[in-house]
Amino acid sequence: MAEESMSRRSRMVALLLSVALAAPSVAWAAEPSLAELSADERAELGRLFTAAQGAFESEEYAQAIAKLERAYEIFPEPNILYRIGDAYEQQGDLEEAVAYYQRYVEAAPDASDAELVRRRIGDLEQILASRRSGDDASAEESAPESAASKLAVLIVDSNPAGARVRIGDEAEPRGVTPVRLRIEPGDVQIRLEADHHRPIERVLRVEAGETLSMVYPLQPVAPADDSIAWPWIVGGVGATALATGGGFLIASQSAQSQLDTYDARRLAAYRNDEPVPERPSDYDELTRESYYYGRTGWILTSVGIVGVGAGLTLWLMEDDEVALVPGVGGATLMGRF
Repeated sequence: MAEESMSRRSRMVALLLSVALAAPSVAWAAEPSLAELSADERAELGRLFTAAQGAFESEEYAQAIAKLERAYEIFPEPNILYRIGDAYEQQGDLEEAVAYYQRYVEAAPDASDAELVRRRIGDLEQILASRRSGDDASAEESAPESAASKLAVLIVDSNPAGARVRIGDEAEPRGVTPVRLRIEPGDVQIRLEADHHRPIERVLRVEAGETLSMVYPLQPVAPADDSIAWPWIVGGVGATALATGGGFLIASQSAQSQLDTYDARRLAAYRNDEPVPERPSDYDELTRESYYYGRTGWILTSVGIVGVGAGLTLWLMEDDEVALVPGVGGATLMGRF
């Protein structure tokens, strides 16, 4: 009896926390909000839940039902229907229990425990059918435990709030923190995910009828810098072009030096009335190299100078105090250096 009393206390505490946090386990189509209630209504709601909790603990289920029905008139939250059905089941009125469980799954068809409650409705309807056929005792013995005692309540919060909560390998999250979940007992894998924070994974063991409350601190992660370093890209391309152009100019100068040497020898022989040597076989090739290497080198060098200058300008303009101001016949780089 003491264990049953503690289980009922846990269930009522879970309901109080659910309403206080205004974070049910699923999103209902017309979810009520405590913010819409007046201060007097919220105060009365707190008194009704406290009284209903005391009635559950003392097994005065009729009084608990009356308090919860009044609470539902003020704040039509589907979990209250579930608790009323639980109270009817505890006092043995299975027809009313089925009716309120049915209202609960109709109000919250996508709740995490909706399928379990539907199974319980089937179990209770089987008991009622057996009672009508005179097989009451055997049906009661074979019936599973109450729907409430088969579930565990997991209250999950995070710092900061707003983390997505996943259970096991489910594709969709059960909700965002703070959230209260009714789950099947056993080992439960829980995962919290939030943007720009490291995910958290834990494995918890929960017992039937147990209420477990957990708060997890989330560790922030610096968001990736998606900006493109244009100054370094442009400047790097310019520096590469400048270096390559310099290489071509050196090759052009080398070819031209060999040509000048050949021409100097021919001129000296002519002046000294000596036989003029023939041009070497690579003379024409050296002439082409000198011309084309030189032309390519100057083009690449010009591109490189422009690229390095543009990269430097972009780097300076990253400072908010520097700007490129258009002017007559050009532009002026203005700022504080």
